[in-house]
Amino acid sequence: MVVIIKFKSEPRVGKSPVDWVLLAPPGESRQSTQTWHRVAKLIPLAHPTEVEARSDSYLAMKGRWERIGPHYDAWKSGQEIPETGTPLGAWSGVSQEQAEIFKSFSVRTIEDVSTLSDGLLQRIPIPDVRRLKLIAAEYLEQRPMADMQQELIAANERMAAMEEMLAEATKPKPADSKKAESRKAAA
Repeated sequence: MVVIIKFKSEPRVGKSPVDWVLLAPPGESRQSTQTWHRVAKLIPLAHPTEVEARSDSYLAMKGRWERIGPHYDAWKSGQEIPETGTPLGAWSGVSQEQAEIFKSFSVRTIEDVSTLSDGLLQRIPIPDVRRLKLIAAEYLEQRPMADMQQELIAANERMAAMEEMLAEATKPKPADSKKAESRKAAA
């Protein structure tokens, strides 16, 4: 797997610009092992031969592009790079300024904060950053319980709506009650 840090476009005189992507491996070495790659060199062949399509290098290139491609397309269209995990902006555990500092260290999600290495914790200039790591881990731990509670509330609401529909469907209609009364009278 590869972590996508950012994209940039390098203008060239008289030629079309060159797009670059900054990639890094996941984990501790993310900060120290970042490399720039030409986007055009990462795109696999559109119509490979049968031999090329089965080669290990083509399969690796295709797998990498499946990860990078959607991010690149979003960047080209001017959107925020889609993130996996819960964005820091959606978490009340950090301020906007702290989120920006985290982003400068390629930490974009709550999951990233909860798995910060000791080396990175020492370099991030946020007071009590170790406590934020613990809070992020607790938040992620408790989130499944909150999701389950929301699902239970939604299920209860659906059940109540179904009970109302069932009561309405089984309620005797005025014509049915007249027939029942005429049968009783005839008997």
